[in-house]
Amino acid sequence: MTHKQQLSLAHQLFRLGGHATELLFWVEQAWCDDETGENAATLGRVEIQVRDIERIVEEIEVDALPERKRAGLEGLPTRARKFYAKFKSEWLGEDRSQRVRSLNAVDPEYLYDCHKELISSSPLKDPLWLSWEAALAHLHDLFLKERYVHASFAVGRMLARVSHPTHTIDTYAPTSPEMQAYLAVDFNADLATYMRELVKAFPFFRALDHDLSQYAGEGISRAIGKLQDEIAAAFLNPQKLQEPLVPGYLGLILDESHGLVRRGRKEVTLDGPLIWSVLKRLAQSGTERTSREGLNVVLEENRRGTNSRGDESLDQHLKILRRVLKPLGVGVPGRRGNGWMLEELKGPKKDYRRRQ
Repeated sequence: MTHKQQLSLAHQLFRLGGHATELLFWVEQAWCDDETGENAATLGRVEIQVRDIERIVEEIEVDALPERKRAGLEGLPTRARKFYAKFKSEWLGEDRSQRVRSLNAVDPEYLYDCHKELISSSPLKDPLWLSWEAALAHLHDLFLKERYVHASFAVGRMLARVSHPTHTIDTYAPTSPEMQAYLAVDFNADLATYMRELVKAFPFFRALDHDLSQYAGEGISRAIGKLQDEIAAAFLNPQKLQEPLVPGYLGLILDESHGLVRRGRKEVTLDGPLIWSVLKRLAQSGTERTSREGLNVVLEENRRGTNSRGDESLDQHLKILRRVLKPLGVGVPGRRGNGWMLEELKGPKKDYRRRQ
């Protein structure tokens, strides 16, 4: 996949994670709603989430994905539609209406427990919903090796769970201030882990302040809403987050977020987080050679589910780098036992001897 396709895929999975969580939220809200009839607002919101999920999957360039990942994504809209049809049928039924009406006489102090009891008999226990949840878990596992995709999906779900709390996963449960503080620490640690993976793949995310440790109560909800908007905007327009790029060693401008290497008026494309990690290490080393061991450490730190291992992988990346950088007049010479460095290519020697 090209860098542009990777960015687009991560963006769509971030959106998909958020809408999957919002679907659960609106299903619970609708099931406990005392409104009836097909025009009820909460029922409409459930349908909107299903349509949004369909639209997101349609926008993903699935042709660029392996067959298993493509099948995992393409199966989601069908499962969501089937569940919605079942949910709508039961939502309109008399049994739900009677249960909801019985809650009108309940003391507000016990309303949380009553809603939780009501949800326990909802279609969220139906095999169609369990099938939907299993498909999401399968999708989560399919992209475990592509850590930036896995992280995008996880961040989308995490942030949405705060803005759209649910009984099913206990984010709606009332907690003490001490427990809220404890949960906030765990949440912030998990978020930081996933954001590090996004930064590795898309360095422009480094400019986003995702530290939520200083917020509490309603403040953290507002901060998370702002972060959701900033991440979505960054996927669409990463240039806004980027600091101006300046030439480095040998005049090279490394624009990793767009997969471009520039020198003067020339530019070349370079795709893949591993090969970028090698180039950046060589550029940082300047006139100092970097050993095979040093470059292999960089590769292992940045490896994301490739099948290549060890020296063979490094040699492949160096070979590609030589070919890609040649139009810029830059070579990657190696010296046995001393390692590699970036070096200006020298032009062919001219023969000034008088021709006979």
